[in-house]
Amino acid sequence: MKQPIVYPIERIQEPEFSDVQAFFWNYSGPLRSIQASIEWEIQNICIYHAYVSSGLSRESAKLESKINEQESYYKNALKEISDEDDQYPIELLRSRFLDRAIDIQNVINASDQFLDETTIVSLWMISERFLGQIYREFYTHIKGQPPANIPYKFDTIKTNFANLSVDLTASHLYADADECRTLNNAIKHGNTVSTSLKKFPFFQNLSGPLRKIDLQMQRYVNGVHNFLGSTIEQCHTVLGVSP
Repeated sequence: MKQPIVYPIERIQEPEFSDVQAFFWNYSGPLRSIQASIEWEIQNICIYHAYVSSGLSRESAKLESKINEQESYYKNALKEISDEDDQYPIELLRSRFLDRAIDIQNVINASDQFLDETTIVSLWMISERFLGQIYREFYTHIKGQPPANIPYKFDTIKTNFANLSVDLTASHLYADADECRTLNNAIKHGNTVSTSLKKFPFFQNLSGPLRKIDLQMQRYVNGVHNFLGSTIEQCHTVLGVSP
């Protein structure tokens, strides 16, 4: 089973999280409430993933223990019977048990993969939501009134931020966040390695169903976390708020 993802700030001193930033200075600027909400939402996603992942791991371990127990039982039972005809009913029971065990393990594995898929979709869902909130508050502080509308198409919102002197592509770990966005689209539209995904190094030599790929979940969590925090940081710099 896969390792559960963790809230990046909790492990910021560990090598795997060396790129993670805390963005504490964002709490002193006008967009501080959005930064706080981002931290809560990402922490919720991590808790959800860890809770379900741990439960699936426990079920898998229980199944493995049951298989070992039953295999030992059938092995000992067959040792005590020399006639092959008399062994047949036990072999049949063993075969049916193993078939059922394989079915259960397949369900656990599918649930594990589905957990990653829903987590990716949730990560980009909150990213879209917070990008909209950041843009609205940032625009309002600059223009003195809220925008007429808030775009959610990524290319459009990148252009709108650029018009206010914020370059989303310069936000920290933008590439990982953009990969999460593209992966989210692929999951929702075919669930295979798309042409768009192949532009990212991780997917360059991969193809076929996404469910057969061990996705780098922690990297996407770290990426979305830093991308949003760094975007707020850029907005604060434009507004004259800086560390």
